[in-house]
Amino acid sequence: MPSLARSRAIWPHVTIWMISLAAPVLLFPRASWGANSESGRLVTLLVTGGARIFNSQVDLGTDASLGLRLGLGVSRRAAIDFDYVVSGTTREVTGSGATVHAMRALVRYDFLTGGTRPYLVAGVGGLLFDFTDSQDYATGALTLGYGVSRRLGSRAILTLEGTGDLYRNRAAKFSSTGEELSAGPRNTQGLGTVSLGVGMEF
Repeated sequence: MPSLARSRAIWPHVTIWMISLAAPVLLFPRASWGANSESGRLVTLLVTGGARIFNSQVDLGTDASLGLRLGLGVSRRAAIDFDYVVSGTTREVTGSGATVHAMRALVRYDFLTGGTRPYLVAGVGGLLFDFTDSQDYATGALTLGYGVSRRLGSRAILTLEGTGDLYRNRAAKFSSTGEELSAGPRNTQGLGTVSLGVGMEF
């Protein structure tokens, strides 16, 4: 399927281009977030886009991801975030499609309180692998990541973030009707996401 192959080849370059555009804005410091940020109790809403990178053992190719994140500040440095991320990908060998959904609850800690804020995120969630050629698979996941946010104007926010999701999985073979024929032992797999987010705080 040449169109899908081109999609997988293009998206890593698109991600690098997005990061290159965002880096100057994110890295140059700003003196303050403004008076509204003193309490830290702000609601943020972000739309995210980027690339998802799968462990080679799961036979899924790197492809685009889209997401939505809602955050609630609980102090000047800490916040609780809830996000949903979806990506469409294909099996490397067969070319069959797969959609991967993730819902996560995250704790975010900002290392700085200025206009540019490096931060750490950690939390738990769930993954759903929706396959077109076999049974779907759902599992829990642990998330850890690092990012940097940049205040633009009075309310706009730009973020650049990389996260890793760890989950348990097992290799299985299915018949043409979707019946499981054999399965190997469970092992820990990794799923990486690099994303650029644009949003507002309220």
